Amino acid sequence: MMLPAFLSMIPTALIMSWLGWMNTPKAIYIPMAVGAMGIFLMRQYIMSAIPKDLVEAARMDGCGEFTIYWRIIVPLITPVLGTLGLVTFIGQWNNFMGPLVVMNDMEMFTIPLALRALQGSTGIIPYGAIFAGVAIAVIPLMVLFVISSRRLIDGLTSGAVKG
Repeated sequence: MMLPAFLSMIPTALIMSWLGWMNTPKAIYIPMAVGAMGIFLMRQYIMSAIPKDLVEAARMDGCGEFTIYWRIIVPLITPVLGTLGLVTFIGQWNNFMGPLVVMNDMEMFTIPLALRALQGSTGIIPYGAIFAGVAIAVIPLMVLFVISSRRLIDGLTSGAVKG
């Protein structure tokens, strides 16, 4: 988390090129899906919300590790999974540098890249079109936040207070 994201741009581009994922949506969402913030959030939630006695009882009943994970832990961590998904989506929706590195085709540009491409190189900036694009780009984030704001706040604060 202490390293700037710019340090991983070249390795990410090389790996995406090596995998053949350049100009595909996978090149955007797979590297961004696992980040340090998500790992810390999941760890803290699991350590505070899932009692060790529950896992030990499942082992005593003869459950394997995958069964314990899939049938016991995953249903209990759905609030934090939703929170992590929402926070990651909001963070990546306006990401400019990540898609700029792995997207070359204008048809695959994300909204921030398309808005930048709209400015062009003629020196005349169409402010009306850019502001309309920004307003349209904010609508999905606002709707998503309004729909899920309660769960977002509950998921982020669930492990914060010891009871």
